[in-house]
Amino acid sequence: MKDVLLIISAGAIVGFLFGIVCLLNKIIALMQ
Repeated sequence: MKDVLLIISAGAIVGFLFGIVCLLNKIIALMQ
């Protein structure tokens, strides 16, 4: 059970970071 929670939390963190990167790319694109 612990392993499943670890995988889910790791996936959530990766998804969150990916979302931030996409957002930053959009902001940079708009500024140029």
